Amino acid sequence: MTTTPGPPAEPCEPTIAAAARAAEPPPLFTRNLLLLCTAAFFQMFSFQMLLPVMPLYLLDIGGSEGQVGLILGVTAGTALLFRPLTGWVADRYGRKPLLLAGNIDFALSMALYPFARAVAPLLGVRSLQGAGLSAVSTAGSTMVADLAPPQRRAEAMGVYGVAVNTSSAIGPLLGATIAIEAGFNAVFVVAGSVAVIGLVLTSRLPEPPHPAAPEGGARFTLISRDALFPASIALCLFPPIGVVLSYVAVFADAEGLGNPGLFFLPYSLTLIVVRVLAGRLADRYGRIPVLLPAIMAFVAALLVIASANHVLVLLLGALLLGVGFGISHPTILAMAVDRAPTGRQGASMSTLIGAFDIGIGGGSALAGLFVAFAGLRGVFVFAAVAPLIGALLIAAALRRGR
Repeated sequence: MTTTPGPPAEPCEPTIAAAARAAEPPPLFTRNLLLLCTAAFFQMFSFQMLLPVMPLYLLDIGGSEGQVGLILGVTAGTALLFRPLTGWVADRYGRKPLLLAGNIDFALSMALYPFARAVAPLLGVRSLQGAGLSAVSTAGSTMVADLAPPQRRAEAMGVYGVAVNTSSAIGPLLGATIAIEAGFNAVFVVAGSVAVIGLVLTSRLPEPPHPAAPEGGARFTLISRDALFPASIALCLFPPIGVVLSYVAVFADAEGLGNPGLFFLPYSLTLIVVRVLAGRLADRYGRIPVLLPAIMAFVAALLVIASANHVLVLLLGALLLGVGFGISHPTILAMAVDRAPTGRQGASMSTLIGAFDIGIGGGSALAGLFVAFAGLRGVFVFAAVAPLIGALLIAAALRRGR
C-alpha cells in the first residue's frame, strides 16, 4: 500500500533558541537614553564645578564658616519649594519642556555669579539655581523611567546616575583647579559654557512616550502619598551628603589635606562603578535588601572623614561615601517609580527628590549650627546619626515584608 506524502512540514525555530530569545532582557542602551545621559553629564558638570568653589567664594566675599551651610541649604530649599510644581508640569506638559527650562536657568545663574559679591546676592543666585536644579532633576529622572524597561528600571537609574557622577568626578577637581590658577570668575565662565552645551543636547531629545495622566489631567499635589515610604528612607540617608558637600572643602583646607577637589574624584569614581551594580542587584533581589550595605557604608564614611589626619584617610572616606550613595540613590528612585500609579510618575519623583533636597539641605543647614560648638570633625560624627535611624525604618519594613 502506498501512502501519499503530506505537505512538507513548516519550518519552525528551535525551541531552545526561541526560549533563549524570550529570556533575553529588553535593550537598555537606546539612542534616546544615551542622549539623555550625555545631556545630563553636561548639565550637572556645570553645577558640580561649583561644589568645592562656593564655600571658598563665600569666605572670600566676607562670609563666615557658619554661613557655609547656607550655600547648599538655600539651593536645596529652593529646589524643594519648586518640587510640587515641577512634578505637576512633568506629568501635565511633558518632560522635555521642563528639562529645557532647567538648562536655561543653569546658564543664566552662571552669568550672574560674578556680580554676587556679598552674601545676600550670592544666596539669591543660589536660590535661582535651585529652581533650575529642581526642574532638571525631576524631568531627567522621570524621563529615565519612561525610557527604561520596567524590569531594568533600577539599572537604568544607575546608568543615568553614572552620567551625573562622571561629571562629579571631574567637575569639582576642575573647578577648584581653575579657581586656584585663574580665579573665581574664570570658573563661572567655564561652568556657564558647559551649561550651554547641556542645553543644546537637551534640545535634540524627543519627548518620550509616557503613561497618560488620569482623566481630567494631572492633579497638582504637594506630596505624592505613594512615594512616602521611599521618601522617608531618603530623609535619613541623605543628610550626610549635605554635610560632606558643605564642609569637606573647608575641612580639607583647614587641616592641610591638599586640594579639596581631590575628595570628589574617588567619591565619584566609586559611584560610577557601584551605581550600575547596585541597580542590577536591586532589580534581581528587591529594593529593601540592598539598602542595608548602604547604611553601613554611610556611617563608616562619616567616621573615617571625622578622623582624617592624612589625605589618604580622607580619600578612603570619600570612597565609602560613594559606596553608600551609589547603592541607595538608584534603588530608592526605582522604588518610588514602582509604587507610582499610572500618569503620576512625575509627582512621585518630585516628592522623592524633594526628600533628597530636605535631607541634603537640612543636613547642610544643621551642620552650620553644630560647627560652632562641635567643630568640623564633630559635625561629621553628628551626621552619622541619620543613617542609623534609616536602618531602623528598613528593618521595620523587612519585618512587614514591604
